[in-house]
Amino acid sequence: MRKTILFAALLLLAGVQTQAQTLKVWMSQPTMVADGSTTTYLTVCQTDINADGSHNLYAQFEMRLHVPNGISVATKRVGRKDVDDFTLNAERFEGIDVSPAIAASPGLISISTLNTGADSYYPDSESGETIEELFTLGLKADPSMTNGIYEIYLSDVKFIRLDATAETPGETVKAAMTVTGGQQGEGEISYTLSEAGVGTLILPYDAALPEGVRAYRCVSLRESTVVLEEQEGIAAHVPVLLQGEPGTYTFMGTPQHGGSASYTSGLLTGVMQAETITAGYVLQTQGGATGFYAVNPEKPLTVPAGRCYLQAEADVKVLNIVFPEDATSLNEELRVKNEELEGVAIYNLAGQMVNGRSVNGKLSKGIYIRGGKKRIVK
Repeated sequence: MRKTILFAALLLLAGVQTQAQTLKVWMSQPTMVADGSTTTYLTVCQTDINADGSHNLYAQFEMRLHVPNGISVATKRVGRKDVDDFTLNAERFEGIDVSPAIAASPGLISISTLNTGADSYYPDSESGETIEELFTLGLKADPSMTNGIYEIYLSDVKFIRLDATAETPGETVKAAMTVTGGQQGEGEISYTLSEAGVGTLILPYDAALPEGVRAYRCVSLRESTVVLEEQEGIAAHVPVLLQGEPGTYTFMGTPQHGGSASYTSGLLTGVMQAETITAGYVLQTQGGATGFYAVNPEKPLTVPAGRCYLQAEADVKVLNIVFPEDATSLNEELRVKNEELEGVAIYNLAGQMVNGRSVNGKLSKGIYIRGGKKRIVK
């Protein structure tokens, strides 16, 4: 049943309501031909069915479609004009005065409808069968695109009722887009490890580790120390902590492009494009100690593309890093080589030197630096 009310006025007054558990939104997984002319159709579907079989009714919708660069909206000929190749499902919008709007920029397509007649669009056919298809959108791929599998997703999805309340889907709507007929070839990224021999990295493809480099996921915290999990290689879109001899290394692989600006695995978040953050921890070396240092909210930091920052609920200035090969006990060394430690400089993580002559195995529990490497007192 349809209702007519002062829709436009109410839309200005109402906000988004708590998301409905029954609202479902999904989309097809298109295969694109990167020739700049072939049109491939993406289909977006939506249903909202209550436990008793009744439908929740909506009057209009809006959403943002994130696609890889090189994907654009195709056009079609209508009369004497070329218009965006966008088609609302005819049965769902039969007799309804709905004006769709498409706005496209590199990597982003905004889609919305304006219901000027104040009617709900139909959730089912005349015979009562649920209609899932919402609309189709024609897309084309530029010949410069690299072949591969790309992630596409929807954000800012809202389905708006006649009373101007709105619902959003409970999960991010994602799909895979395959590109064929485009450019072949491997990606190649050069990365320089600083004198600290530690860095962060996220890649758009799977890559083997160059000789002399190790990679770790930051999986959890143990007090103020980051727990590491060593990796045999680097997986696409998985942020990692690198350790190795200072120098420049090359990482090669076949692109597996994603549509997200950032990806999180464990505690690390890697950014595919530069991102300014006001919270979290960034990898730094201060006072000779390398660790993840807390970001000052009053002094935002920009994380460069291809690098990572750490997100954790910790009320400390620095989160320590102990690599497996460095996690030996300083107490044990003191017992075995106490005479050799006479006069040896040992530092705490604040960069302050501890007098080796007075140590004698009585350091408090914690992490220290000796000979440029971290040691643990248990």
